[in-house]
Amino acid sequence: MVASISFIHAADLHLDSPFRGLQNIPSEIFQEIQESTFTTLDKLIERAIIHKVDFLLLVGDLYDNDNQSLKAQVRLRDAFQKLREHNIQVFLSYGNHDYLNEHSLSVQFPDNVHMFTSETVSYYPYNRKEETLAHIYGFSYENRAVHDSKVSDYQRISEHVPYHIGLLHGSITTNTEHDVYAPFHLEELKNAHMDYWALGHIHKREVLSESPPIIYPGNIQGRHRKEIGEKGCYFVEMNEFEVQKQFISLESIRFEKLELDLSSIEFLHNIEPLVLQSLPQLDHPVLIELIIKMNKQQFDSWEQSRIDEWIDIINEISITKSPWVYIYRTSMQVPKNNQVMEDSPFFNMIKKQVHEVAIQPILDELYQNRQARKYINTLSESEINEIKQEADQFLQDAFRKG
Repeated sequence: MVASISFIHAADLHLDSPFRGLQNIPSEIFQEIQESTFTTLDKLIERAIIHKVDFLLLVGDLYDNDNQSLKAQVRLRDAFQKLREHNIQVFLSYGNHDYLNEHSLSVQFPDNVHMFTSETVSYYPYNRKEETLAHIYGFSYENRAVHDSKVSDYQRISEHVPYHIGLLHGSITTNTEHDVYAPFHLEELKNAHMDYWALGHIHKREVLSESPPIIYPGNIQGRHRKEIGEKGCYFVEMNEFEVQKQFISLESIRFEKLELDLSSIEFLHNIEPLVLQSLPQLDHPVLIELIIKMNKQQFDSWEQSRIDEWIDIINEISITKSPWVYIYRTSMQVPKNNQVMEDSPFFNMIKKQVHEVAIQPILDELYQNRQARKYINTLSESEINEIKQEADQFLQDAFRKG
């Protein structure tokens, strides 16, 4: 009878993320936000130890950028040392954020850590009591981008080894929401004779296939308003007959979007109890993007500054709770009455410019800056569309205000 194995599959730790855009948050919680990727790493290690797994898989973007801080490297080394004390192995690869070409590691990981250090697909054996139970296949990025498909390079080395697991930091060829790196077609992975595909790069959790399991665990800690909800890893148990998987929530601070319909209230001060009652109560802190739905009369009569003041008062209350909740972004939605705007040649001219202008050339100078380009990625199609949608909303709001 073939022995079973168990492991945790995680990706996209993005240790030491700067959380840009949140600097205006009160300092007493911003420090906690900055520390959240490390706090979540500790929770990941704790889960591996609790479940007594054989090994941990980390599939790219362990660090937020290629110029890794010493703090991030030391925290990761210490985490791996804890796993070593419990006889848990680690297999890891580097991705497009922490690629290998322009940096050298300042610390040495313990001997339970097995790193893929080349763009050439290779493998490591997982041994238990001198028996090889699994081959772990993977590669690391040597530069910021890997444009070629790597799937054909994943070849089973021995049919006598029970389990074959592929680590791949990349994306489906047709993906339009992220930069497409190490592209693959789903059918290619299904036909590659791996027993489990441990994917990374896409921060949204998704099971692409059940047989064989082809899984994005998502990142372990949300970092901005587009990374909402639960974040974590998969605990996987494999035997010769089946694969059982369980998602484990890990995030230390959760990003959430809250839509609140206030169109029926008469006075602005009534928003305080309604917002407070609507805030989620979880077992860890929450950062809220609040979308207020209101009618045209409210929009015309309520001053933005007054709304902001009420949100500040609400935050003063919610930030003192344990765990705290904080509204970091507020926007208003009004039922559209487009007739006046549609009759305006000026409005239509500006709106046409918003939708037709090419965003990327405007940013070319920034991308050509040697320092800046280390910290920014090329905008995806979905990000460009979102920028245009926000510009369109800003235009409509300004037009209604006259």
